[in-house]
Amino acid sequence: MPESSLTVLIPAYNEAKVISHTLQSIWSQTRQPDKILVVDDRSSDETGRIAAGLGAEVVRPASNTGFKAGAMNFGLRFVETEWLVTLDADTMLAPDALQQIVTTAQEENAGAACGLVLPQRIHTLWERARFIEYLLAFGVIKPVQDWYRCPMVVSGCFALYRTELVRTLGGFPTETVGEDLDLTWRLYEAGASIKYVSRAICYPVEPPHLHFMHKQLTRWSHGCAQNVRLDGRRILAVPMLRSFVIVASLDAIVAGLL
Repeated sequence: MPESSLTVLIPAYNEAKVISHTLQSIWSQTRQPDKILVVDDRSSDETGRIAAGLGAEVVRPASNTGFKAGAMNFGLRFVETEWLVTLDADTMLAPDALQQIVTTAQEENAGAACGLVLPQRIHTLWERARFIEYLLAFGVIKPVQDWYRCPMVVSGCFALYRTELVRTLGGFPTETVGEDLDLTWRLYEAGASIKYVSRAICYPVEPPHLHFMHKQLTRWSHGCAQNVRLDGRRILAVPMLRSFVIVASLDAIVAGLL
């Protein structure tokens, strides 16, 4: 199968401390992207300069977009390749992550794909807790969802999409704080298939303390609740996905209360 064109899109705001490691992990890939595009969302630090110095194409909106989906939509207009990988600025990739995720998506004729997520550091109690959570989520739950051909969400820290499919759906959704979940359900509504690729591994920076974890869990819980309220109709035609969403919604409620 011929190799398809690929852009890695990284939305970034004040990520000078971490973006060099992320970019170096991309340039070390066994399957190189055609372009690395960093959206410097009007950072006040050296994010843009560092990214440009490491070979990325850097674009900046006229003003800060205010949220991740806004930055990605700004960057989307500069993407000309068949495939698009979105990657958080603090997330490193295993050396063969791009090759694994693109090859599987092509072979399965998928519209999108996500990989295995593992913490970049496992030192504090909270990082260890997240590691255990990911072992369950990506070692047990995600493979079951994939077996039923309905992963509930294409994880936003590292995701692959067919570029034209994202454009057809109007870009990255801005109605909720959970744009990755929202886009996943829109993909299902459009009849696209989604794959979980356990061999495509990424390593985000996870909460090192309780305050960080509280903010992250609150955002995830609110994002899930918003999507169920606004887009619940999108899951009705996918029976197993509906079951997974019910379980996830209960989990979001419990996490929010805690």
